[in-house]
Amino acid sequence: MFWEVVAPAAMLIATMLVIGSIARTSIVNRRLRETARASAELQMKLVEKFSSAEEVVRYLESSAGKNLLEATPAPNAPTSRVLDSVHLGLLVLMGGIGLSAANSALGLEGHAGLQAMGLVAVLVGVGFLLSAGASWYLLRGWGLLGRKNSSDEPSENG
Repeated sequence: MFWEVVAPAAMLIATMLVIGSIARTSIVNRRLRETARASAELQMKLVEKFSSAEEVVRYLESSAGKNLLEATPAPNAPTSRVLDSVHLGLLVLMGGIGLSAANSALGLEGHAGLQAMGLVAVLVGVGFLLSAGASWYLLRGWGLLGRKNSSDEPSENG
């Protein structure tokens, strides 16, 4: 009887999480795309106003030009993608552990479905975490992770 209530509820929650994740991803991607497009249009209009490359360079070296370049969004920030994988991996991993623990705590050993769902969720969570670790390692090796300027870092002498 308990399994008849828990299984549909677990499936409904899992379905809602998947739909929510897809919706969030598409909204964030659309927002980033629109921001990048608007920024590119602004920069192109600004460049069209200058008559020579020297004027562009002088403008970009000014404080206003530096502010414009710093305000330009990075549409595919690698660190945010790695952190999203860590976040999702931890959530799925904890959900799988919770399902397995609920199966053991409630004495539902005969119901292999809950145990199987828990095991699959644990493995998917571990997969996300391993993927995030591999991405972090590769991005760091390729120099694609955001690093501070050497002037921002404290010196070794204090």
